[in-house]
Amino acid sequence: MGSATAVNQTGARAIAAGGMVVAAIGIVVQILGGAGYPTVPPGLIIALAVGAIVWFVPWRWISVLAILAGVFFVVGLFPSGTAGQLSDVDHLGIFVGTWVMVFGGVASAVYGAIAMREEKSSDATG
Repeated sequence: MGSATAVNQTGARAIAAGGMVVAAIGIVVQILGGAGYPTVPPGLIIALAVGAIVWFVPWRWISVLAILAGVFFVVGLFPSGTAGQLSDVDHLGIFVGTWVMVFGGVASAVYGAIAMREEKSSDATG
């Protein structure tokens, strides 16, 4: 792999990967709170896989995955019909878990974008 495609881990990229872990924790909290999830929750697998890929794969453009997954978790609430969980305090575990998942998704998307910018700058200077 040439130096043009390999990058060092940036703080922003680490936070983007961590955002996916936070989103996964939110999903676990939702499940513990009684939300209806399949036996193998795809969102949990996606969040952990994207977090691991963003953390371990040293390609500059890999942070795009953090952006896409973060947007997927936030925007996906609306077509899936689960956006109402953001205000349903009667089911506290589901409510908290949904907000934790959204926070993780937003952090992943925002810091994924920052990582892209940092890594582009380091390519230009380094």
